[in-house]
Amino acid sequence: MDLDAIAEGFNKLGASAASLEKQRRLMQLVGEDISTSGAESDEISNNQARRLRDSPAMKELWRDAKQFGDLFMDGKCEWPELQRKVEDFFTRALTRDLRTILVKYPPSGDISDAKRALISSLRNEKIYVLERGAIEDYYPESISGDKLTAAQSFCDEYRTDSAIRSAIAQDSPADECEFDLIFRSFFEE
Repeated sequence: MDLDAIAEGFNKLGASAASLEKQRRLMQLVGEDISTSGAESDEISNNQARRLRDSPAMKELWRDAKQFGDLFMDGKCEWPELQRKVEDFFTRALTRDLRTILVKYPPSGDISDAKRALISSLRNEKIYVLERGAIEDYYPESISGDKLTAAQSFCDEYRTDSAIRSAIAQDSPADECEFDLIFRSFFEE
C-alpha cells in the first residue's frame, strides 16, 4: 500500500487499536509541525477541492461537523464544540497534501520515529505500507516516464533479486531490503 494511506484513508486498513493510536500520534506530530511552521494556506485549488470531495476521510470529518451542527441547533452541544469540528474540517482540507508530504519526508526525529513505529506495528499485523511512498519512489533516478513505461523499464533493466536490491538500496547495501521483509512474511508459517 502507498504511504499516503497513513495520512488519508487509514480507517480502511483494518488496523488494530494500537496501530490506530500510533497513527493518531504521528498525525498529531505532523499537525503540530504544520501549526508551528505556519505552513497552512488559506486557498484550495480546484484540483484539491475535487480530491477533497472524493476523500472518505474528508467526508467523515464533514459528517462530524454536520452532526455537531445539528446538536448545536437542538441545544445539545456548545458553540466551541461545533466550532472545533468545523475548524478540524477546514484545517484538514487546507493541509491535506502537506500532511502527506511530511509523513513521506519527516522534518523531525519525532515524526520519523513515530512513522517507523507505526509502519512496524502495521507490518506485525500483516498490513504493508511502503516506507518511501509509492512503488515508483523506489525506482532509481535513471528510470523515468509514465507509470507503465517506468515499471516496464525497471523490470527490463533489473532482472535479478540482487540487482533489484542494489537499485532500491536507500542508505547502504547492508540495510535489509524493505521488500525482503514484506515478502518473507508472506511465506512464513
